[in-house]
Amino acid sequence: MGVAAVVFRFGLALVFLLSGLAKLPRRREFTQAVRNYRLVPERAGELIGRALPAVEVAAGALLAVGLGVRPVATLLALFLVAFSAAVAVNLLRGRTIDCGCFGPVAQKQITWWTVARNLVLTATAIVVLVVQPSALALDRLLPGTPKADVASGSALALLFATSLAIVTVSLAQDWRRVARLVAAEEERS
Repeated sequence: MGVAAVVFRFGLALVFLLSGLAKLPRRREFTQAVRNYRLVPERAGELIGRALPAVEVAAGALLAVGLGVRPVATLLALFLVAFSAAVAVNLLRGRTIDCGCFGPVAQKQITWWTVARNLVLTATAIVVLVVQPSALALDRLLPGTPKADVASGSALALLFATSLAIVTVSLAQDWRRVARLVAAEEERS
């Protein structure tokens, strides 16, 4: 379970870093995506839209360096449950809106796959919370933190492999999106 927890920690870190960084420069558009869910008052939507990207970047960075692993994993699990509920409520209302998940850069409509993805990410956050992987983590310097059960060299390899996998999947999704746009443009011509 130690190896999986390390992979999950690095994976969550990268997902939330990428998500937050994609939203930061375009907070206005992300705030509109939050408002489109129609689940919170206008002012709360504004606050969420402005604060969430920075919180995602901070949480991703903290997980990456392994500082506050347990509380950060708890926060991310709670976020993911809330995100899943927001998507599910809108799907049950029959609404098809932009997810806002990775900012306006990756516009994608909500589906039940969005809920499933978030629940899988929630499960990974729970594993990180329970196992509290300390390989390559600053937390291991704190008293009461379990010793790393994955060697540093192995943890670096896992970090590289996890990052490569996530970037590859992200690039493949972007390539599919571009291919669809090119095909649509060719049909119009």
